[in-house]
Amino acid sequence: MTVPRPRIVLVGDARKERSAGALARHEPWLRRRCDIVARDLDGTLDLSRIRADLVVLFGGDGSILSVARRLAGNSLPVLGVNTGRFGFLAEVTLEGFRDVATRVLGGRVRTSDRMMFEVAVSRAGRTERRFLALNDAVIARGSVSRMAHMRLHVGGEARAGVGREDARGEDEVGRARLDELVLVELVGAAEGG
Repeated sequence: MTVPRPRIVLVGDARKERSAGALARHEPWLRRRCDIVARDLDGTLDLSRIRADLVVLFGGDGSILSVARRLAGNSLPVLGVNTGRFGFLAEVTLEGFRDVATRVLGGRVRTSDRMMFEVAVSRAGRTERRFLALNDAVIARGSVSRMAHMRLHVGGEARAGVGREDARGEDEVGRARLDELVLVELVGAAEGG
């Protein structure tokens, strides 16, 4: 029986030398091990509808945040290879990429799910803008020196006893007057780390 080759999407930034160089150096190696179904070097590919097994991203944490928003619910795993400076989210180093990629492509790693936030800005009962965020979202009042009225809703899956349910089927977990709200996913807390 033939095992199907993994299907991947390659993502990088052609304008950034380290990202473009790393992608050019590793793409031939990847082509020998998997099928590359798409390449996105300018951030214009619609990732929300792409069919693949994995996104391999050569970039930094900002690139991962951008790709997570662009996936918009398409739950593809993302292997972030750090070509940026910090590497909190893109924690695979260029030096360790081939070793990690060999394990990933062979199915010998465990993935870790991350929560996405959908943030809606509403005024007078009308939603003005919606945003998707990974890792954290900061909601601030803007430049005007006054308090903002904020409500926090949690929705998307059934939960018992979180808060009172509103007309959209979401649980309202809080209301406040404040100048800023920071939502942060506690990575590792549920994983024992």
